[in-house]
Amino acid sequence: MAFKELAHAYHQAVSRYDFATVEKMLDENYIQHNPFVPSGRAAFLAMLPKLQQHGSRIENVRILEDGPYVVMHHKWINAAPFGYNKAAAFHIIRFDSRSQIAEHWNVMREDSTSRSSLTDGETQIDDRERTIENKELVAELMCSRIQNLSGDLRYDRLHKVLGEGNFVIAISEAFRVGEPFAVYDLFRIRNQNVKEYWQISQKIPSENLANNNTMFGFK
Repeated sequence: MAFKELAHAYHQAVSRYDFATVEKMLDENYIQHNPFVPSGRAAFLAMLPKLQQHGSRIENVRILEDGPYVVMHHKWINAAPFGYNKAAAFHIIRFDSRSQIAEHWNVMREDSTSRSSLTDGETQIDDRERTIENKELVAELMCSRIQNLSGDLRYDRLHKVLGEGNFVIAISEAFRVGEPFAVYDLFRIRNQNVKEYWQISQKIPSENLANNNTMFGFK
């Protein structure tokens, strides 16, 4: 089974609060990059009852596969455990050689409107033969943003570029009013031009951290 299919099965199991399936799919030493959640399989499994209590569930909008990484663009419904009613999020998971989920990253923000620029738009993946050139285009674009010191959000470092076909996501570190943010920028590319764009940013906390893995740390 492709990693994308495994990721789809995983987020469906999370939305069903299916303890046994989630336990089987996570590596015991699962590395967590969400600063509010401890590392390890047991810590994530302990969250499932709280998700079930609030009826929290995932509606996936887009899912991309790039090597061992799968990028998921989600809507979260009944997101009270995260401090929201509804939220939009990017989640990235890395599969290990045993096809277990070994690592997780994410950003999330409130999304209370009925139609959202955070998730709406084209979902069809095509131009897979152009994945490499589209990733190179986005990497160049992000480097130009790092060099441009104007604007509210000032990009400081590009940590990772992942993509499949016409969709490419860049994970960066940036600053807003001197405070650090993790920024996920998703681009839809057609013929070397950006046709659609989505962004979710989340402030990087410095206190009360549940792990020391940072919100980055990509290999």
